[in-house]
Amino acid sequence: MQAMKTHITITRVTENNQQQIDDLCKLRDDLSAHHDDFSPSDRFRNFLLKHMGEETMLVFLMQDGEKAIGYGMAFDVEEHAYMPEWVRRGYVTQFYVDSSYRGQGIGELGLNYIHAWFRSRGLKDAMLNVAIDNEAGNRFWIKQGYVPYATRMKYKIPEE
Repeated sequence: MQAMKTHITITRVTENNQQQIDDLCKLRDDLSAHHDDFSPSDRFRNFLLKHMGEETMLVFLMQDGEKAIGYGMAFDVEEHAYMPEWVRRGYVTQFYVDSSYRGQGIGELGLNYIHAWFRSRGLKDAMLNVAIDNEAGNRFWIKQGYVPYATRMKYKIPEE
C-alpha cells in the first residue's frame, strides 16, 4: 500500500451547496457505472435535496485539494420498513473512492469518518450491502472488519 496522501479533506455536506451536490452526483454516476448501472443521478440529487441536513443522515465528500475523489452516505436507522425484528444500527448505503486514489488508505479514512459518526450516535454495529461479484469491494469491506452476514437475493419477474 502506498502512503496515504495527507492533503485529503473530508467535508460533511449538510446544506444545498450546488458545487458539493454536483460533485456528489458525479461521483455517484462513477459508482453506478462501476456496477454497470447507467441510470441518471436525478433521483439521487432529488433525494439529497429533500433530506439534506437530516440528523440521521451522514453525507460527505472526500477531496484532494479542489478535486472530489470520493464520497460516503450512511444512516442511523431506527427501524426497517418490513423487518419488525430490526434493531437500531448504522447503515452504509453508498461509499466510493475514485479508482486512481484506491490503495492509498483513502477508503479507510472515509470509513473511519463514518464509524466515528456512528460511535457519536451511540451505535454498536453497522451493516451494508455489497454485490457478490464485486471482488474488490468485498476484499475492502472484509479487510475493514465487516463479515458476511446474510445473502440478499433477487428474482427477475418474467413478463407474460
